[in-house]
Amino acid sequence: FVMALRPDVVVETGTAWGQTAKEICEVIREGSYGGLLHTIEPDPHRCEHVRKQLDDLPVLVHETTSLEFINGDHLRGLVPGVGFAWFDSLHHLRVPEFRALHDLMAPGAFVGFHDVAPHQGGLRDEILQLEDEGLLLPVFLPTPRGVCFAEVLFP
Repeated sequence: FVMALRPDVVVETGTAWGQTAKEICEVIREGSYGGLLHTIEPDPHRCEHVRKQLDDLPVLVHETTSLEFINGDHLRGLVPGVGFAWFDSLHHLRVPEFRALHDLMAPGAFVGFHDVAPHQGGLRDEILQLEDEGLLLPVFLPTPRGVCFAEVLFP
């Protein structure tokens, strides 16, 4: 999605050890279009590790909670807004993160949710509720842990 959309701003929640952040950053760097990843992780030890690992890549590692970051001033006023977001934090936070980020998304933006398979809990049902509300148009992929990609809608 990052390669195809070439978003100026990408947000990832739940950095963990930085594997996905590294892949996103390498796509941004190889595309040479000036995009930037904001990756969010509250654990200081993990943030330190990720900052070293991604030192030369187009990324800002934010040591805070996802909702504090999204509700703060970091993304306010960005034009055209967030073009892609990857939600991979704690399961119960992913839909609230989307709701908080929704108004900061760019026209034509997409999002991804990790761990949406039925055996992972109720995240799939929460995403379907967002579809019922007209906030996104999801496609669920049957990977072992489940993944959903969705077009962000603005009713």
